[in-house]
Amino acid sequence: MEKRIVSLHQPWLCPIVRGKVKVPVEFGAKLGLSMDEKGYSRIKHVSFEAYNESGYLQEAVGRYHKRIGNYPERVFAEWRL
Repeated sequence: MEKRIVSLHQPWLCPIVRGKVKVPVEFGAKLGLSMDEKGYSRIKHVSFEAYNESGYLQEAVGRYHKRIGNYPERVFAEWRL
């Protein structure tokens, strides 16, 4: 899909075709976020392009293990077919 400006006020904002039935096109950034045991959130990945989050899950868990010294007790993920 060609880059297309949809807002002169926010020229970085481009339509992202997700192919969902309810909302086939979305606008804005898609991001990967992690939260530590103290409640601090970290943004690990930001993109205005469509991407598959599953490619970043193992990497995020590995970074957590390296930072904290053990694996997280729980990992929350959404699964859709």
